Amino acid sequence: MPSVGLTNQDLFGISLSISGYLQRNNNKVSVEQACEHFDITKSQLRKLISTLFTLENLKTTDFYFDFDLDAFDKKGILKLNRQALISQPPKLSNQQVSALAMGLEYLSNFEELADDPELLQLMKIFGASPKRQAQENEKGELLSILRESITNQKQITCEYINTKGERGERRLEPLRIDLVNGLYYLRAFCPKNLQVRSFRLDRMKNPSITDADLTKKAKKAFLSEDINAATDEEKLVEVSVDLQAKDFFRSFSSKQAPQLVEGRLIGKIHTGDYSSLARHVIARGGRVRVLAPREAVEAVAQAAQKLNVSTPEDED
Repeated sequence: MPSVGLTNQDLFGISLSISGYLQRNNNKVSVEQACEHFDITKSQLRKLISTLFTLENLKTTDFYFDFDLDAFDKKGILKLNRQALISQPPKLSNQQVSALAMGLEYLSNFEELADDPELLQLMKIFGASPKRQAQENEKGELLSILRESITNQKQITCEYINTKGERGERRLEPLRIDLVNGLYYLRAFCPKNLQVRSFRLDRMKNPSITDADLTKKAKKAFLSEDINAATDEEKLVEVSVDLQAKDFFRSFSSKQAPQLVEGRLIGKIHTGDYSSLARHVIARGGRVRVLAPREAVEAVAQAAQKLNVSTPEDED
């Protein structure tokens, strides 16, 4: 999976968290601790607090965040000279409250955050409801079946929807389960392709353990550390992706991380089928553009025309 760097939105979110972080740590932490906590560099942290420092109350000509910049530069300490002037919570519109609630519900879908008490408290405040219970029960049963098949070295059958959107009955020889970027993958030897492939669990239905043992080919198959590794049949495509759609890269294999160029992520991905690529591009409503090769550009354009997908001619 490509590693995507921090966006301006990410950095803005961190800057809003710094004051609260200090409050929880008695208004004094080392710069090294803060950098490790927010996973940013010292120069990034310095830039963030400098930006916050300039936020001025125009009515009183006072500063909201009075950071001790001298302590930062000379002693390696992050602290405020005095408590932040913001004493009351901001008033949020209904749209902002709904957006926050949706974001909190999204975060609760990650296993490591499912039972986080602070997240659950925030969800209660904003009226967000955990929607994990049914999903968790279903996922738990699925994981239990797959782990049992791996332990006993038995083949399974299941319904599966591949990246082309094709649904079918599959027989697989499970080898390992991996968790990558919040998604579970089954690494299994596929008799159909005669190689180890990665199968997303959220695309898998009704798994059943068979009486058949793993074949010798499956036991001897090479199990790489890469999820969705490219195969020889896959095509290389260059894309330009809006930062809001950076999850697009999770659906395809890539040998290198995309580069941030003028506010967009430029990268190369592998795809086995242009129709699959088109489906993912169209689903993101104009936030992904195919740059090359020409065949891929034309394939996506034709698929969009069939679906009558268009944008205003005067779109900025």
